[in-house]
Amino acid sequence: MNAQYALASISSSDADRVYGYVYQGPNIYEVLTPEQKRQADYLTEEYRLLNYIDSKDLVAIGYGEGKKAVGQIVYPLSERLGLRRTIDQHMWGGYQFEEDGALLTTNGSGTVLAEYQRRLKKRSIASIKGEWSGQTGGMSATKEVYLDAVQAKSIVSGMKTVIDEKITELMTVYQTGIDQANQLWQDTIANARSYGSNLTEMEQLEALEQGGVTRQHVLIEPVIDYEAALNQLRSIKSSYEDLIYQINQTIDQQIQLDSELASQFKKGTF
Repeated sequence: MNAQYALASISSSDADRVYGYVYQGPNIYEVLTPEQKRQADYLTEEYRLLNYIDSKDLVAIGYGEGKKAVGQIVYPLSERLGLRRTIDQHMWGGYQFEEDGALLTTNGSGTVLAEYQRRLKKRSIASIKGEWSGQTGGMSATKEVYLDAVQAKSIVSGMKTVIDEKITELMTVYQTGIDQANQLWQDTIANARSYGSNLTEMEQLEALEQGGVTRQHVLIEPVIDYEAALNQLRSIKSSYEDLIYQINQTIDQQIQLDSELASQFKKGTF
């Protein structure tokens, strides 16, 4: 919350130096002065400030549809932990992560993160390009290919963030469908046993089949469809990861072709 106040209070001349992250504080936007609101709006609209908010956490109050905030809102994907009757989740306990440690998001936050990374990389590339262009002899062909590859990686990586979020949401839907199909068949069998207690198990299944209710129709066919959709989503995700890997390989090759590039990377300039 203090970080929100501080960032909304800096001078306009310093605004373009800001890249900020704030986390899990109440929304203070409505109590800011008009001048602070203008500053906060600028940082938000220019994607210079990200505000991570878990709506399941009791602390993060004052956010919602149509409400302005200090920074672009990012919603982490989290599970309800049920810490107490009135608290679903607090801090990092229920957050969901990719295998590589990347935080999963929801509610369209992938698009926000992609745009943030795109703008950040665009400014960085423009700065590097200006520096290289001013050098004696201008910019080498290797460096031009390198910058193109970095820009391509920025775009593809940003899209991967969006795709990962959508795939995670769809996987949850399909997995829920599989769980519900299993539960529906179990409930169907339980009801058949209850209402047909004077029948054998085979007679109960035959009675269900006469009514058009079979294990094949209720459970097997829906699960096959859901699992096929899940496999397709996994394939899409894998293809994107392969594309990013190939772009990274191109970047590495260009670094090795240009001694100055290689030297700057060794020094940690990039």
